[in-house]
Amino acid sequence: MDQHISSLNLQLETIKKLKISGKLRVTDLNDLELNALNIKFYKAPHVSAIDLLEEELLTHSILTFNKKLDTVLKDEIVFGKITEIAGFPGSGKTQICFQLCITVQAPKSVGGLEGQVVYLNTNKNFSPGRVKEIRSLLVETLNVQPENLGHLNSDEEILKNIFVFNVQTVTEVLSTVLFLERFLVGKNVKLLIIDSIYLPLKKIRDSMERLTFAYKLLDSLQLLAVKLKFAIVITNNFTTKIKNGNVCCQPSFGDGLFERVNSRICLSKLGDDYSADVIKSVAKSPVGVNFSML
Repeated sequence: MDQHISSLNLQLETIKKLKISGKLRVTDLNDLELNALNIKFYKAPHVSAIDLLEEELLTHSILTFNKKLDTVLKDEIVFGKITEIAGFPGSGKTQICFQLCITVQAPKSVGGLEGQVVYLNTNKNFSPGRVKEIRSLLVETLNVQPENLGHLNSDEEILKNIFVFNVQTVTEVLSTVLFLERFLVGKNVKLLIIDSIYLPLKKIRDSMERLTFAYKLLDSLQLLAVKLKFAIVITNNFTTKIKNGNVCCQPSFGDGLFERVNSRICLSKLGDDYSADVIKSVAKSPVGVNFSML
């Protein structure tokens, strides 16, 4: 590393002696001198693009088994990434989360990951009864013999593998995230859901403080997700704003949250029909689809 020795964290007297001896740059020092001065250089970890491609091909998306909806979800909900699902209340956000809780547990032979789920329940919407209903409906749509369905055959097994944390305040959310690394030891969690991130964040009145908390939370979660290989899904509410005299609807918390998530999918409902639009993605261009819920 060809930098001047003055830039090193050394005492001034040491730097003076090195200069007198003609050692002006780091490259002038041999290994013994570097060790004696306790100078260490760390190389940033890196991989080649082909390594990243191979990892991407081996990483399976977590899907809902709803063929139309999965055309937009494919390659979005993957290990180490944060996917935001946003929409007005009643647009299907929690329903999709319930489906993902079930499908991620399905056998790999039918497109699942045989994994477990951590569910951070901030809105008191988690319903074991509804999860059981969705499991039964999903099984009916799969043309698979019962002996090949694994945990999908049992309400008890499905519910046993969803670890629900009821958290409401920002303090409770952060405390739970800090606890997760120890909690996940020995488990096979492949998906973490926060439903929803809107409720704890809206309690923070100052916008800068709110954004700082959101980044701290998502940074901590993503580091853990990369390390332990699970995907992250957060739900968010829409808000109505007036811009240039026009009323517009958009996910809450503005551009700050948009920049932090890896994918954003917006949901809407009109009558009995639902729609999902990919607004942000590194895997595909913006695309939308209409679909029906179970």
